[in-house]
Amino acid sequence: MTDQALNGLRVVEYGGGTAAGFATRILADLGAEVIKVESPAGDPIRKYGPFRADRPDRESSGYFTYLNAGKRGVTLDLLQEEGRAGFLELLREADLLVESGFTVADLEAGKLAYPELAQANPGLVMVSISPFGKTGPYRNFRGYGLSASALGSLSIVLGTPGKEPLSIPYEQCEFQAALHGASAALTALLARRKTGHGQFVDVAAAEVMLYYCRGMFLVTREANVGWSRRGTRQQVSIYPTGFFPCKDGYFCIASQSPKQWKKLIKIMGEPEWSKDEAMRNAMTLGIQTPDAGDAVFKPWLMSLTRKELMELAMEHDLTMGAVNRIDEIINDPHFEARKLWAVVEHSILGQVKMPGMSYLLSETPGRIEKTSPRLGEHNREILFEKNIWKSAPIDAFSNSSPPLMGGDRGEGEKNNISSSSPQPSPLKGEGTPIYSLKRPLEGYRIIDFGWNWAGPMSAQILADMGAEVIKIETSARQDLMRLMGYLRHFFRQNNRNKLSITIDIKQPGGVELVKRLASVSDVILDNFSAGVMERNGLGYQALKEVNEKIIAISMSMAGQSGPLSGMKGFASIATGYAGLEGLIGYRGEGATGLMSIGYGDTNMAIQGVFATLAALYYREKTGRGQFIDVSQIEGVMALMGKPILDFLLNGRVAEAMGNFHPDLVPHGIYPTKGEDQWVSIAVGTEPEWEAFCRVIGHPEWIKDERFKKTRYRLQNSRDLDGLISEWTRGYTNYEVMNLLQGAGVAAMPVLGVEDGDADPHLVFRKIKETWAKTDEGEEVSHYTTPWKLSETPGGIDRFTPKIGEHNEYVFKKLLKMSDNEFKELVEKKVIT
Repeated sequence: MTDQALNGLRVVEYGGGTAAGFATRILADLGAEVIKVESPAGDPIRKYGPFRADRPDRESSGYFTYLNAGKRGVTLDLLQEEGRAGFLELLREADLLVESGFTVADLEAGKLAYPELAQANPGLVMVSISPFGKTGPYRNFRGYGLSASALGSLSIVLGTPGKEPLSIPYEQCEFQAALHGASAALTALLARRKTGHGQFVDVAAAEVMLYYCRGMFLVTREANVGWSRRGTRQQVSIYPTGFFPCKDGYFCIASQSPKQWKKLIKIMGEPEWSKDEAMRNAMTLGIQTPDAGDAVFKPWLMSLTRKELMELAMEHDLTMGAVNRIDEIINDPHFEARKLWAVVEHSILGQVKMPGMSYLLSETPGRIEKTSPRLGEHNREILFEKNIWKSAPIDAFSNSSPPLMGGDRGEGEKNNISSSSPQPSPLKGEGTPIYSLKRPLEGYRIIDFGWNWAGPMSAQILADMGAEVIKIETSARQDLMRLMGYLRHFFRQNNRNKLSITIDIKQPGGVELVKRLASVSDVILDNFSAGVMERNGLGYQALKEVNEKIIAISMSMAGQSGPLSGMKGFASIATGYAGLEGLIGYRGEGATGLMSIGYGDTNMAIQGVFATLAALYYREKTGRGQFIDVSQIEGVMALMGKPILDFLLNGRVAEAMGNFHPDLVPHGIYPTKGEDQWVSIAVGTEPEWEAFCRVIGHPEWIKDERFKKTRYRLQNSRDLDGLISEWTRGYTNYEVMNLLQGAGVAAMPVLGVEDGDADPHLVFRKIKETWAKTDEGEEVSHYTTPWKLSETPGGIDRFTPKIGEHNEYVFKKLLKMSDNEFKELVEKKVIT
């Protein structure tokens, strides 16, 4: 029996960079065998720090080590026929190719487009991760994370009104694209088991960020608040919600109910101003008059330390948390107790400590055990001795059980699969396909106990991919997102494609009814506080008694164990505690935070999806289910490798740096013609710099002592930014984009969401679907899951359900409940 979820999975990575590097590293963490293919010059990330004592060396980049631990590495020149032949040999028995860093023109010129590669291996799944995607007007444009943040409507809401927008630092856009790419890869591999052939998967980082931003945009639109920079405040919120200074740093506060403000007023001693009813109204203060609240609340916060505020939060059940510095999280006892940290032995750096991922799989825990490969380290072993794959060729699914636990599907459609059906080879797509698929995850059933954002979003992604998702609700305690008018479109976005049933687990018989449903399901998902499912009789062991193959995933703020397991909160509480919130802001001016898009929730949602798909992949091989414990805080920590390693290698504590990038220059957002109109520009190589200088009419800068080398440009970046701004002000943002992209330089307009709805590339990519009308005749738009699978695409097939809309189907048809039993449970308010 294997002890890791992805043992036997063969992966080739080509192109490098953050996106492909991280996508394949998290596959390697769970047992996949990854061969990293580099050009003779090496992955460009080898040039990125941190380096110990800031001494660059392509074999000792801390960031490269973090992205590439656990892989084997070879060098091939794919521009040469011999190199391409070796590459095709690697792919011939591979399951998955992950590519990043190339435009469509690059791939076609190298004969590396998917149709050509699939000729050698019809079972190959190829995942391409890029800034803008492999179709549409921008398919051959150059881009970096800054570019994706700009096009993806994120930058326009980060920062302070009247100042330039900010990018999200430390390659977070690339990390999110990597998580989506790896998840889409597993989805395509699960589909291959049924169809017998591979497919092409296209993931664009800009669309990932659009998908995240547009959830919150739907809230701001409903509240008539513009999608724009609001400094330290949440876009639309109940007071107090925001990024606040305190005596020794910053604190994040998230209020989901007006009750929290009343609690805080009581803690403050019911001051005289609180007798004014308007000052007690958290809704009015939050949306209409936040300055009035700040005038009395901020002075009180400034009298307390983060530690004192954390103690109040725990004592009074308040959803707020400290914004930590990088040096403070390294030795946090909670992360030590959770065994978050991995240590690998590097030949130059010595012991390298890095964070693991957020998900703990009970049967198949992830492991980071080996360091990253030296350039060409495994050439002899893999290319010359032909020991390409360490494991013998196997049919990874030869002894697998059917993917569906049982029961009818959809509108009576049968998708039960016999384990004796002819099985396609997982390697070459041979054999008789079991059946064709419309959606890649058809045949799986998921029970969704999610509420608010992270849980529902995880289930929504799986539903978009074809899983039958049954959302369990109760009229007695509805999701606030369903109840509150200005959140209704947000609720619809996260709950389309699902079925809704009502079960009150507090009533006698409610828990047993959930267990009956679990007995014919594959996954049960929740994002309650730690221990809630266990205390209600629905912990993993209880579920396993009725279905030994069940996969249970619980997503909580700090995980199910450890000193902080009781911690409550929402997205910004996690990003604050993990240190990211304090890194958003202008150089030398302090932090403004990242509260606008709920990044902690969206990040946990996709990590939960990835862990669930990995557990399903493992279950198809072994028939074994498992429990998955996801920590929202650790989910953010997992993406903080660069600042964490910089502290561990050099003792440097990261601070807010605006749009400055330690390796790319220029790297910024610059003003253009029009009110609050901006363009992002990023230069990553010397040829790009020379092209940039010529386009803007300053070829003399190429030899200017201030700018002729990257290190000089970094030292003089403020002066350079000022000079670039003088030029960009003479053009519109799209004019700058077209001028620079025509020369191969990454430039992209900074768009708001509604601007993006009209952008020709995004329109072509169909990132928005105006899909349905409500009973009231209202037109509803949904923003699509940002994965494009060539053979089994996801899609929106069902409008957001009314509460309890599918009770009769689930209870009578799926669970085969008699009319009398159903009626009795309704009368007893078990079904309510």
